[in-house]
Amino acid sequence: MSEHNWSAYEEALKANPVLAKMMISGVVYSLGDWIAQVCSLITCTDDVCGTRVLERDDTPT
Repeated sequence: MSEHNWSAYEEALKANPVLAKMMISGVVYSLGDWIAQVCSLITCTDDVCGTRVLERDDTPT
């Protein structure tokens, strides 16, 4: 992160701390959600995706 970005963030915190923290939280949450969706698409195949959670094996052992 460059010095200018950090200074701008500190100024935003001084001017309106709630809005600045809200914006950072939204960006981080959105980025994390996007990464999770991409990872699930990479590891998900048509015969497995979505059925793992719905299927149950109730046969006695």
